[in-house]
Amino acid sequence: MSGNSYMSSCGRCGREDALHCFVETKPFKYNSADCLNCGFSYYTKILVLKKDDIKKLRKNIDSKFNNLAKQEQKNCNDFDKDYFKD
Repeated sequence: MSGNSYMSSCGRCGREDALHCFVETKPFKYNSADCLNCGFSYYTKILVLKKDDIKKLRKNIDSKFNNLAKQEQKNCNDFDKDYFKD
């Protein structure tokens, strides 16, 4: 494991050097922090998705990617028409 900790300003209460932050980089990036003033806390949630949830996620990402690719193709086609006008 390879990580470090540091103090930072809290995004909730704004107090300087009140947020105790910890970052772990191995085997994957993990962040957590606790405000010593107001109690604000966050952390990286670690879980394993179910197969059905993975399928839904892939379908959603594929759909967004395909829509973006179609828009980029349209932009390229529009550029080509304008660029090569006589």
